[in-house]
Amino acid sequence: MNSIYGELTKERIKEIIKEENITSIRLQFVDMNGNMKNLCTPSSQIDKILDNECTLDGSSIQGFRSIETSDMCFYPDLSTFAILPWRKNGDKNEARLICDVYNADGTPFEGCPRCNLKRVVKEASEMGYTLNVGPEVEFFLFKRDGDGTPTLEPIDDADYYDAGPNDEGEDVRAEMVEVLQSMGFDIEASHHEGAIGQQEIDFKYNDALTAADNVITLKYVICEIAKKHNLYATFMPKPLYGAAGNGMHTNLSLMKDGQNAFYDPQDKYGLSETAYQFIAGVLHHVKAITCVANPLVNSYKRLVPGYEAPVTIGVGETVNVQFAVPAGFVNNGLLLDITASVGFKENIPVFPSGLDVRAGAENVAEAYSYEEVKIDAIRTADELLDFAKSVNAGRYKRFVNDNGEVVLGGDIDMASVAVEDWPMIAGLANEAGLPLGFDGIFDGCGYAIKNW
Repeated sequence: MNSIYGELTKERIKEIIKEENITSIRLQFVDMNGNMKNLCTPSSQIDKILDNECTLDGSSIQGFRSIETSDMCFYPDLSTFAILPWRKNGDKNEARLICDVYNADGTPFEGCPRCNLKRVVKEASEMGYTLNVGPEVEFFLFKRDGDGTPTLEPIDDADYYDAGPNDEGEDVRAEMVEVLQSMGFDIEASHHEGAIGQQEIDFKYNDALTAADNVITLKYVICEIAKKHNLYATFMPKPLYGAAGNGMHTNLSLMKDGQNAFYDPQDKYGLSETAYQFIAGVLHHVKAITCVANPLVNSYKRLVPGYEAPVTIGVGETVNVQFAVPAGFVNNGLLLDITASVGFKENIPVFPSGLDVRAGAENVAEAYSYEEVKIDAIRTADELLDFAKSVNAGRYKRFVNDNGEVVLGGDIDMASVAVEDWPMIAGLANEAGLPLGFDGIFDGCGYAIKNW
């Protein structure tokens, strides 16, 4: 997100407050669960705000401080100053500043997600790298009943890329885009997603910190505009049985000296040695990343075959596996799916982004080889299926008869099938044109976790 007011200094912010008749300012931050929090202050307190003198009670924020050390301070990031268009009241406006949370002694709070991301980004910067991140945010729009209570009735029954009149969310989505653009977002696309009532809004990549701020802001705007239309927006990983869930593909590119550090035109896949090391680093830590990025039972109801959610650790040329290498004419970066199911009141965009940076950059520094994480080649979806067949030769016969015909039945108990067999079964089902639905195959996440 780029400020529509140019460079924002303390004096410039004070000028804007007068020019736009801003009467109140919201100091925003996120807690350890990814919930946006804020303190609303009159704009008359702007000097106090800009001098980092506004305080909060950390003992009242889950995961922050005890009552004995509860005094904490807001350190606003001036570049995040923006007017909130939907809060306009006559000629009066309201603005916001995204803040870091500091301890009373002037040190960054260890539990502030934004401070932690800044620390990791600094570590990468000291190695000469800048990480650009382009998230793709998915969400559902549900109707509210007569009392305003959210229901599980989607706004429509449209499908991927559908247009009106089937796509009944297009006008609401258009208003969301307009509001985001007025706040400085560079929106690249918006469209209906694959599930009924599911939407997606994509904005241009930016550095990791700005991208994380943008995700938090985008979720805020989406929820507010949805409420205005008597709708309920949710980023819950799997709100509907038998339908695709919400994920967040994260497009990553690593820059060094102004050049894409992932790109090597001489490589078969256009990838540099740094790119292979970065991939290896994330794969090496991907199980830990998965636990952080998927903290809910509902998260693991999404991570099942059949709905384009990742269920394997690997790399390939499609987004159904862990890493995807896009066509050269698209970009020379990497498309990464770290099984980050973004959940309403769940996921902290700055955490997965920070983990991506740390895991990838750490591996570039330590120079683990690509082979050391047991991934020895870029694999297409077909190659992954062949690999699964070769590794599971005995179990493969369970699903294919002597004539090589797929004999999968709709009554397969997936809970009894080893996780390593899932990609094989999904591939076989696809080959046979079987509409297998694996959703709801286990109640809870215990099986999924113990088999990672």
